[in-house]
Amino acid sequence: MVKEVTFSAEVPASVQEFYEAIFASSAVVDFHREYDGDACASVGPWVDDTRVVAFTVQLKLPAFVRRAIGTEALQVKELQRREWREGGAELAVSSEPRIEVPGGAQFTTSAHFLVTPRAANGAAAGCTVVATLTCSAAGPWGMVGAIETIMASQAQTSVGAFIDFCAHRCAGDALDAGSASNAALGLGLMSQPSGGDPNPEGSEDGAESIAAFYEAAESIAAMSEASGALPEETI
Repeated sequence: MVKEVTFSAEVPASVQEFYEAIFASSAVVDFHREYDGDACASVGPWVDDTRVVAFTVQLKLPAFVRRAIGTEALQVKELQRREWREGGAELAVSSEPRIEVPGGAQFTTSAHFLVTPRAANGAAAGCTVVATLTCSAAGPWGMVGAIETIMASQAQTSVGAFIDFCAHRCAGDALDAGSASNAALGLGLMSQPSGGDPNPEGSEDGAESIAAFYEAAESIAAMSEASGALPEETI
């Protein structure tokens, strides 16, 4: 079955301020440079409410798996779409990363961010960011569920790191990868996941970023391909 994880965070910025700081700027490039170490990450302009983010992540896998995949790094192209709702009061952004390796289409994810205004209620006004991430996979018989579980648990950390990055960027704080969780807790901005264990077994440090949940799935795909044709299960 398809795995889904939802996060939410309170951000000290209006919906428009959040958009300007994160999605109308090159902030996503800064995120991939800081967390993935990719100095060549890039983002294109918005055209007809879509844009493309390109970045590279280094694989942290056993040598035999890297040989099976045939690459030391993954090239990722992420298509983002934006939509203003409720007369411009709410912002919805979808993200669809694609791995540019053979078989990468078997592992699909989509992240949907909904940014809505938050009433002051005696506190500083801001916005609420809800991120819903869906993972699905195709692979060897009987392994699809395990692959999707790995993808979802890794995504829980990587998307959480991105939301925390966004919160700190809106707050005007510089945040290094090593202190992400502690700094976020200090500001009371740590994103909270739902729909699963908030600390799943096998979860990576936030510095692994968005590619971490692909790596385990890619290793399984590479090993199954190297071992010969197996009946494929899709859900």
